[in-house]
Amino acid sequence: MTVQTTNIDATSGDAVDLTSGNEAFFTIADNVVLESQFSNGVVAESGQSFFIYNNGGIVANDLGVELEDANDHFYNEPSGTVFGFRGVEMTTTGETFVNYGAVSGDVFGAEDTAGDNIISNYGTIEGPTAGLNITAGGDTITNSTTGTISGGITIAAGGQTIT
Repeated sequence: MTVQTTNIDATSGDAVDLTSGNEAFFTIADNVVLESQFSNGVVAESGQSFFIYNNGGIVANDLGVELEDANDHFYNEPSGTVFGFRGVEMTTTGETFVNYGAVSGDVFGAEDTAGDNIISNYGTIEGPTAGLNITAGGDTITNSTTGTISGGITIAAGGQTIT
């Protein structure tokens, strides 16, 4: 397991780019900030499944967190914050995003462009256009009694299970 214990301020490229062959488990420690001034915060590349645990902060000019492989998991813990043009981007099926902290974006807090994913919210997800933007069907979306989705949910395709 890799634990990021120091801040990263990337002035070019992604702050963290997880590629095939890296440790499958990646944790951002409390009070650690990963920032990308011109690109993405954390990218889980396709070709390997990753489990990402955020206890710190992720700030990006583009995507805060991008999941690219089926079975990628992103857990934003209670102390975790994510901000980007889009806070969390899910790009393929079979991914899981669980939020206990705060996720926000310039457009969408979180976006799922593939469908058949799991999104569970126990914290706050917000965006001025939509808190959640779902463009494909088959997702399972849970917003607990402690969860808030500000900006609403935009759904472009049917077949979602929402609880």
